[in-house]
Amino acid sequence: MTEDNSFARLLKKASSKGDGRLCAYVRISQFRGLDESAGDIGIVRQARDICQLAVDDGVRIGTWHIDNDVSAASGRPRPGYESAFAMLASGRSTGLFAWDLVRLYRRGSELERLVELVESAPEELVVRTVKTGSNGIDLADPLGRMMARMMVWAAEMETFQQSSRQQASQRHRAQKGLWHGGTLPFGYRRRPGAPGYLDVVEEEAELVRWGAAAIVEGTPLSRVVAHFEASGVRPHRAEGWTRQVVRGLYMNDAVAGLRTHTPRRIRSRQPARGASTEVVEAVWDAIIPIEELERVRAVLHDPARGGGKGSRPPAKWWLGRALKCSVCGSKMKGKKRQHRSGKEMPPCYLCEKKGCVTTPVDLTEAWAREVALEAYRGTTALSALSKSDVEELSLIDSQRNEALDLLDKGSSVASVAEVLERLSARETAIRSRARALPGPSVGQDVEDWWDSLTVPEKAARFYDLGLDIVVSPVLVRGTRRADQDDPGFRLRARDTGE
Repeated sequence: MTEDNSFARLLKKASSKGDGRLCAYVRISQFRGLDESAGDIGIVRQARDICQLAVDDGVRIGTWHIDNDVSAASGRPRPGYESAFAMLASGRSTGLFAWDLVRLYRRGSELERLVELVESAPEELVVRTVKTGSNGIDLADPLGRMMARMMVWAAEMETFQQSSRQQASQRHRAQKGLWHGGTLPFGYRRRPGAPGYLDVVEEEAELVRWGAAAIVEGTPLSRVVAHFEASGVRPHRAEGWTRQVVRGLYMNDAVAGLRTHTPRRIRSRQPARGASTEVVEAVWDAIIPIEELERVRAVLHDPARGGGKGSRPPAKWWLGRALKCSVCGSKMKGKKRQHRSGKEMPPCYLCEKKGCVTTPVDLTEAWAREVALEAYRGTTALSALSKSDVEELSLIDSQRNEALDLLDKGSSVASVAEVLERLSARETAIRSRARALPGPSVGQDVEDWWDSLTVPEKAARFYDLGLDIVVSPVLVRGTRRADQDDPGFRLRARDTGE
């Protein structure tokens, strides 16, 4: 009988006795290799020993829960463990078999969670492990809990020591200018037979150089992305080229032939307290010089480029957000019009969803201007942030999180700190602008104040009024021209219905 057949027979035997209300949990931190018939070698070894323990105890394993290539020390979710714990908590299972306690947990908080469950369970919960034998460790007994806690403390100490050794090894490699491993920076490939050394991939390097020159010259990032996408060269990790992927490429010091290292806290992505980024010359060739890389970053970080949405033409019409179609309730947007003869016609606001109604821009904005002037006369206080300000602040928060993620991609703390500083400056400017432009100052003529506002400022100030304009233009009989005397506008409070 072969080894595979013996395991199959053992598994069948362990699943054929008793009431089947016991569950088994197997976990391995790193994938080891495949057994041709059964799967991961490490998982199979644990399962074989657990089956033998169940047979010796004369009990039946009803369900198996597996976490393959999942660490218990990282604190990340373990689906297999959570499903086993849920069965114990719901009473569907009366016990748990595992190869060792450290297969179940390496963190004291997880042990205490299981202890609390054992103590509160209406019936006895059995925990058995191969390493401790059939007698197991009784988590309902004070002595058993003490032994379990000591084992977890030892496992935690082992984790910390292992992390410290790995960090020391990474720092040593960084000081020698060697690549740390993981996803390769775009433009490079590993050098065969030389761990830590990289070679330039010329096809990718040409894209890096072209993109750097284009960005410095002021080419919109959207066009750079389009050029990268059209080249047919794919990024190393992402599915395709996006603005974020291109930005990340130039936030990585590796393309300038530099190796950076920032000591991290154990079990955390945050830099260690008091740590500074170490920058050394790498063992691989630079694709672009550091001076050019800094110029690229200066352009990408320039607040004048906007909120990362590409170059857009300046807004021409300020009322779209407050206009609502009387037919379908959709928002309306400004649009240029052209006659069939090719002659340009006055712009209009158009129902965004179905084109139900249209209204001339000049007539509509003139009517809304009178509404705004009447509302702002005698007041100097509208302190709430406009919706556009709130949206931009939300975008800044997203970009702040993206900047922190760049630390994991090899960017230095200094470069990320520079990004965060620029984002903070933008946030301060937005909040200051909202406070500085709530309404006309005391003694200022309302009409002069309104006419001095830019298009975005007019849009924000009108939106602050909390009013919608419902549009159902009345046409002059026999023509397609709107009635100047009765344009068909109605005011209503926003979000309160009609």
